[in-house]
Amino acid sequence: MKSIKHIINWTIWSILAVGCTLMVLIRLSPVQSFLGARVGAALSAKLGTTVEVGRIDLGFLNRLIIDDVRIKDQHDNNLLTANRMSVKIDIIPIFDGQVRVSSAQLFGARALLYKEHPDSAANYQFIIDALSADNNGESSPIDLAVNSLIIRNSSVKYDLKSAKETPGKFNLNHLYISNISAHAILKALRPDSINANVKRLALQEHSGLTVEHLAFRVEATPQTARLQDLNLHMPHSQISIAELSATYDRNHLKETLHYGGLLVSEKLSPADFLPLIPLADLPVEQLKLTADIAGTASTLNCKELRLASAAERLALQANGAIDWSRKPLIWGADITRFASSADFIAKLEQALPTIPDMLTRIGDVDMNGSFRGLPDGRISGTSDIATGIGRLDTDFSVDEQHFFQGHLNTDSFNIGQLFNEDALGILATAIDVSGQQKAIRLAGQVSRLDYNNYPYKNIDVDAFYKDGDVEGKLRINDPNIEADIEGEMK
Repeated sequence: MKSIKHIINWTIWSILAVGCTLMVLIRLSPVQSFLGARVGAALSAKLGTTVEVGRIDLGFLNRLIIDDVRIKDQHDNNLLTANRMSVKIDIIPIFDGQVRVSSAQLFGARALLYKEHPDSAANYQFIIDALSADNNGESSPIDLAVNSLIIRNSSVKYDLKSAKETPGKFNLNHLYISNISAHAILKALRPDSINANVKRLALQEHSGLTVEHLAFRVEATPQTARLQDLNLHMPHSQISIAELSATYDRNHLKETLHYGGLLVSEKLSPADFLPLIPLADLPVEQLKLTADIAGTASTLNCKELRLASAAERLALQANGAIDWSRKPLIWGADITRFASSADFIAKLEQALPTIPDMLTRIGDVDMNGSFRGLPDGRISGTSDIATGIGRLDTDFSVDEQHFFQGHLNTDSFNIGQLFNEDALGILATAIDVSGQQKAIRLAGQVSRLDYNNYPYKNIDVDAFYKDGDVEGKLRINDPNIEADIEGEMK
C-alpha cells in the first residue's frame, strides 16, 4: 500500500517538476526564439511563402504570446506584420477538430493588400486557398470561435494598382484604413456561416472619413443573413439600423437575393460624408433621416425617405426605386414634398459657387413632383413648384441626344426679380418649349408680361432660336396695342 502511495506521489511530483521546468525554459529568450523559428518554418511550409516569427512565449493558462510576426506575399513583399499577437486556446475542442480561442489580441498589425489589375489575383489569395482546403483539396474542418477579439493600433492598406488615385476622395480601389481599434466576439466562423458581435470598432480612412464608434451583430447562413442593432457614431453624426435582413441562395446570389431594413438617424451631418459624396458640403449642420429600403441584387426600392434639418430649412419626403439590371437604368422618384428656405439657398450658393445667382432670388421653395428614367433612355417629369416670386407647373422630357420638350404654366411669376431686371415684372403664360441646347422653340400664349411698369396682355408667341438668331411670329392683342409681327433677328 505504501509502495502505491509512493508511486503516485512520485508521479505527481514528476509531472509538476517537468511542467515547472518547461515553464522556466519557455521563458528563456533562446528557447522563445527557437520556438518562433520552428513555428515560422512550419507556417512557411503550409502557406508556401516566407513567415518570420520573432519569439513565442507561453503565458498563463494556455495563452500564447507571439512577437514580431512578418508574412510575405509570393512576390516577397510584406503582406502582414504585427508587433504582438496573443491567443488563449481551449485544449479539449482540438481533439474534435475545432479551434476555440477564448481570447485573441492583436497589436500594431499592418496589412498591405493589392491587386495589379481587376481580373488578377490579390496578393493574399494564396493564403485563403491554403487555409480553405487540406492536402486532398477537401474543405477544412476548422470551426473557429473567438470569445473575445481585441485589435489595437492597426492598419489595412489596399491598392488596385491599375486604377487612378483620387486624393482627398474616398476610393474603393485605394483604401488606407488606420488607427483601427476593435473589440468583437466571434461566436462562429465556418465556411458556410458566421456569427459575430462587434462591440466596438473605430477607424480612420485616409480620405478623411472617420468612424468613432461602430457596433453591430451579424449572423449569416447559406440561406439568410441578419444585421442587427447597428449603431454608428461619426464626429457629427449618429446612425442606427434596428435590423437589416436578407434571404438568398449563396450558389445563385444574383438571382435570389432579397433584402430590407429601416435606417434611422436623429443626427446626421453631411460634413462627415464629404469624402464619399462630392456635394456633401451642404450648409446644414444636422439632419434627421429615415429610410425604409428593400431590394434585390439588381434593384433598390426606397419605400419611404424623410430628410429634414433641425429648423426645416431643408425638408424632403419621397419614395423611389432604381433597376440597374439593364441599360439604360430604369428609375423613378415621387417627391411628396421638397422645401428649402431662402436662407438655405443663399448658403448653398456660398458652398457651391457653380449654382446660378438667380436661384438666390426666388425666395422660399416648396415643391412636389414625379420623375422617371424610362427604358428608351428618356427622362421625364412633372412638378408643381411654389416659390417666393410665384408658382410654376412644369411637364418635361429629355432623350439621350439631349433633345427636350416640355410645357410651362404659371398664373403669376416675377421674372423681373428672377433675372434682376427692373424693366421686367410679372409673367403669366402657358407655353411649350422644345429643342436642344443651341436650338430652342417656344410656342404658346403669354396672358401677361410686365415691361416698364405696363402689363401687356394677350400675346401669342411662335419663335425659334438657333445660334443667336431668332425667327418667328409675335401677335399682340392688348387693349392699348395691337400688332402682328413675323420676321427674324440676327
